[in-house]
Amino acid sequence: MNEINKDLIDFKNKYLKKWNDFMIKRHGKKFARRCDECTNCFNQGYVIDNGIEYYCSKKCLNKHYSDKDFNKMYDEGKGDSYYTEWECEEDFQYYEDGTEIMEEWNENKNH
Repeated sequence: MNEINKDLIDFKNKYLKKWNDFMIKRHGKKFARRCDECTNCFNQGYVIDNGIEYYCSKKCLNKHYSDKDFNKMYDEGKGDSYYTEWECEEDFQYYEDGTEIMEEWNENKNH
């Protein structure tokens, strides 16, 4: 890698860090998904049909699907509906206030 590219990458990483800090201060902490029922943002909850719908709690899920319906969709872990927890930074799509995180700020910082 030549010196100019290294300098540009260093500048970009410093800028993105400052931007990220500013956005968290302005909008609150980051969350992975937003509930299709109550619109609360969350990092653990229900995924329906590989992400067609998201629900933050059993209460919200049960407004659309019974436990029996969900268990049928879950299909003992073989289905496309499941309960999960998101932990990776690149999975986060929303700030606490519901503002969407712009995708370009989630890209790999080494590119």
